[in-house]
Amino acid sequence: MINKQVLGLSFVFFLLSVGSFLVTPEILDLCQEGEISCISNFEQNVIFPIFSWSVTLFLITVFLSFLSVNIFKVWLKFTVVYLLFSVIVILVAPSYCDAPFGPCWGKELATWLSVGTFVLISLLIIIYKKIKEVRQKNALGGSQG
Repeated sequence: MINKQVLGLSFVFFLLSVGSFLVTPEILDLCQEGEISCISNFEQNVIFPIFSWSVTLFLITVFLSFLSVNIFKVWLKFTVVYLLFSVIVILVAPSYCDAPFGPCWGKELATWLSVGTFVLISLLIIIYKKIKEVRQKNALGGSQG
């Protein structure tokens, strides 16, 4: 059974991902037309994180719309906390990295790592909760028969 509320949330994330892809700093009047460094900065620091997060959330919520509401509620609590943490990490990360030696920690890497870790933890939560749900269902069904 498809959960329509979760699917509605998924649609919101879809619109956000399409919107972030279509928005340019010139439309928002943040950069002059043809100002390459400003446009590049805006795309790297604003559009890329919003787009990657909204696409990820869209795909996961579409998947969650086929599962129970209880699994979605647990995932949603995790998501709120994790998103707040990720936003802080991405905002604190430097826009550009000029480290000649050693690793360079910029906004793009922070975005990729936060999204990748989010997907991994989300899948683990979903699988764990689904297994627990099936075991509870089997335990209830086995005790009645």
